Amino acid sequence: MIVYWSAYSENDTISQFDFDEPSLASKTANNYVKGLDTAENFTMCPAFRNHFNNVYELKFPCDYQLNFNHKDGKTFVETNMYDQTFFDEMLYMRSTQNGLYSYNVRYMFYCDEPLKITMTPAYFTENDFTKNTMLVSGEFDVGQWFRPLDCAFKVHDTCTGFNMKKSDAYAYVHFDTDKQIEFKRFYRSDKIAKLHHDLFRTRNFRQRKIVPLDYFYKIYNKVRFSKLIKKEIENNLMDE
Repeated sequence: MIVYWSAYSENDTISQFDFDEPSLASKTANNYVKGLDTAENFTMCPAFRNHFNNVYELKFPCDYQLNFNHKDGKTFVETNMYDQTFFDEMLYMRSTQNGLYSYNVRYMFYCDEPLKITMTPAYFTENDFTKNTMLVSGEFDVGQWFRPLDCAFKVHDTCTGFNMKKSDAYAYVHFDTDKQIEFKRFYRSDKIAKLHHDLFRTRNFRQRKIVPLDYFYKIYNKVRFSKLIKKEIENNLMDE
């Protein structure tokens, strides 16, 4: 099964070329069992292997550090890296009071057939980000909807800061298929970005109520969006 992917940050703050291709999470798990015999090696368990089939890591494209200063009932977010523009463009402060933020790193996936993906925290990976945050999870069908995965997270109440190091995993993506996945990378051109934003605007100007994904799947299929986006993706493949 071919899965097309790209990664970027809004405003092109970070180059698309800085992002790594998703890598198998099981490779990280294998690091914990080096030297163990078969009886002790939990990665040999059929249940474990079945769960980690087609689970991939998403990784940070560059180093960055955030510090959280709690004072007089308020939280101040600070950093001594890069400049104010980078901070303003890369960190969306959803609610400092509740420790909710989004970091502007976005992976996108497309498949020309139905394929549900689920994003979860990188729960088997230990780094500064995974130890200090709770990533917001979600799932949708990349064969019937075209949107980026948002690195939205809640910071633990006791956290005073953490590092996001280049190539540290911050999320897992599970592809709900038994087929072998072949990744093909595409460049997110202006035309692809415009198509994505135009599709995403179908969420606007609606009453404040929960709209099921099936509603948006119907729009996607009605306008034959897959035909539009596949043509642009194939024109912008980086691997061929």
